[in-house]
Amino acid sequence: MLFCVIVVGFFVILSNIAQASEQEKIQLSKDDWHLSGHQDKAKTKALQKAIVAWQEAWVRRDIEACQRLLTENVLMVSQNQARILSGRDEVIAALPREWEYYETDDQGASALQGTLRHVYVETRDNTALVRYYLDVTGGNRWSFDDTAALTQIFIHDEKQDKWQLAFSADVWNLDYDTDSEQPGQAVFAYDYAMPVQNLARAVKFYQPLLGAPEASTKNVAVFEMKGSRLYLVTTDTVELARPRKGLPNGWPILTPPHFNSAKNNAEKQGVEFLAKERDFAGMTVLYGYEPSGNLVALARFSSGSATAQEPVLRITGTLSGDKLPSAIATADKQVWTAWTKGKVNDIVEYSASNIALLDTTHTRTQGWAVGEKKVRQRLSRTFGRSTDEQNTTNWQTRYPFVEWDLSEGNMRQIGAWVVVTRRISATGAPPWQRRLEALDTRVFAANSATLAVSLTVNAGRPRGLAIEFDYAGIPVTPSTWAATDKALRALTGGADNYKDEYWKGFWGERAVLGMFETEPETDKIPRDQEASTYLSLLVSNVETAMTHLKAAGAKFPVIPAINSKSGISKHPGYHQVLFTDSEGNAVVLTQYTGRSTR
Repeated sequence: MLFCVIVVGFFVILSNIAQASEQEKIQLSKDDWHLSGHQDKAKTKALQKAIVAWQEAWVRRDIEACQRLLTENVLMVSQNQARILSGRDEVIAALPREWEYYETDDQGASALQGTLRHVYVETRDNTALVRYYLDVTGGNRWSFDDTAALTQIFIHDEKQDKWQLAFSADVWNLDYDTDSEQPGQAVFAYDYAMPVQNLARAVKFYQPLLGAPEASTKNVAVFEMKGSRLYLVTTDTVELARPRKGLPNGWPILTPPHFNSAKNNAEKQGVEFLAKERDFAGMTVLYGYEPSGNLVALARFSSGSATAQEPVLRITGTLSGDKLPSAIATADKQVWTAWTKGKVNDIVEYSASNIALLDTTHTRTQGWAVGEKKVRQRLSRTFGRSTDEQNTTNWQTRYPFVEWDLSEGNMRQIGAWVVVTRRISATGAPPWQRRLEALDTRVFAANSATLAVSLTVNAGRPRGLAIEFDYAGIPVTPSTWAATDKALRALTGGADNYKDEYWKGFWGERAVLGMFETEPETDKIPRDQEASTYLSLLVSNVETAMTHLKAAGAKFPVIPAINSKSGISKHPGYHQVLFTDSEGNAVVLTQYTGRSTR
């Protein structure tokens, strides 16, 4: 039997739902509409319809409707694509790629329904600056819910008497409660590691799938997987794991919200940790074995890893589009200089009194911070001024960046607003030099050169055939199922979970950590006090990836608890292939088709 967890961006399986109907997919309540500026009732009603119409067309994958709603010179920042898109033609051409992240319903639309929440609109002349949340539910084979935050600018065409979308930036996968307007609960993040005999050979195998390594030493290579990392580790570096050909040989490296609490609770639930913590890839790691005998690791980024080196800011790219007004160019540079050095007061100095700020590169539990006081508090936490135990929520502790590069970007003056978008690359201290890839959007008021909206989203992606880290599966025997369940709850900090047939998944920050039932005599996993966890990488086309695998000499084993036949297995809603890499590690590639039929 093939076990599978769907993670689309950061969507998580819950249960089957009914097929999509023909009714409207996007709703807006009058109670969620907040307008400042002109009060022309006809224009206001038309604007409401335009905002809803764009989301409706986007969900229905209606290319013609999308074209009608976009200005010719539209600027779009897409988190799912990790791209800045300029012009109607480029946006329209890119939409099918963006829709790949979502299941489809039986009419070919995205299997989503949504509600616009807390819509704030500021109108000046014929432009409207909009900020809101989009709560979505849906799915076809699997159901899910998610929250997005968006900022947009609509412009009113007087001749045609209609509103069109001139700018949009979004971020998905927020764990934020829009009903109470309170942060969600911090959850665990995790990376994945695999043992290799020949590091150079393994890197060569994985580069077409994941792109060049983010960092490497003679014993470890690190690959970016949309926020999570894959570590290829030589067996003499972590002697606890060894590759057995044709079997899963990896282990999860978990970063819980509260390290000490997770450790203590896990020990109470039967996790046997080794006596000493170890240094690994810039982290402090504690290895252990959960009740089924699988190798697991807890990790933390200690404050001792921070560097006193003065950050360097480099503006290496130019802004295409309109010419940046001098006053805004000055404000933009000053804000960026202050940002790289963590100077909160300097950022606030160049901000509007009602500034709205959201940065999801370090946590996804927050929503928009609005107003000087809340923005000041948010930035203080971001830059490491907080003293709470959650040391994964600020840059300076987790990744002490020493170089900031602002590369390609775009600028638009849209009526009363000036939009500046950039791609950011931040590089950490040697030897690991971890990188943050992000897309940054700043909206300035043209008349005052003050910052009105700031949105920064993670744009780190594999630069190969794989789209992202999908999930990892820990093999568990029937006799140890209950004990392992309790242990994983403790290790993950009490993460929310869901069940499927012979499967249980724990909802992480960027990917799901699952446990699945096996028969050791048949499946050869788990192995007592060994690494036996497998990795699933999400791909847009499993057959294209299969071509690479065959050329690279991969083999296609059968492990009954994972797959029922060699090669590509096609199931309702997804296609999958189990293969072995150059070192013999068993790995899975998954493509989600979204349809309910084969």
